Amino acid sequence: MGIFKKRVNEFPTPYTCMNAIKKGGIETKLSMVLMGFGNIVHGQMIKGLIYLAVEVAYVVFMVMAGAHCIAMLPSLGSVEQQEVWNEATQVYTYTKGD
Repeated sequence: MGIFKKRVNEFPTPYTCMNAIKKGGIETKLSMVLMGFGNIVHGQMIKGLIYLAVEVAYVVFMVMAGAHCIAMLPSLGSVEQQEVWNEATQVYTYTKGD
């Protein structure tokens, strides 16, 4: 018995991403480019437009603020939390960091 054993798929299925790319119809391939195109092709206009709007909103967020948030992730911010003695209540209070 080796450390690495080959995994046996107990529930094989033909519904895989590779099969969708190879054998899928035009609506499947359109949905891989932009969410909602497959729904629009099938006549589900509202659902397709909602998916498309969610994807556009995500892209706009990532361009405007998301890139900055991801860039700040390694440092987890630049302002440290501070411990300050509060004379009025005679306890330590904490200032917010990033």
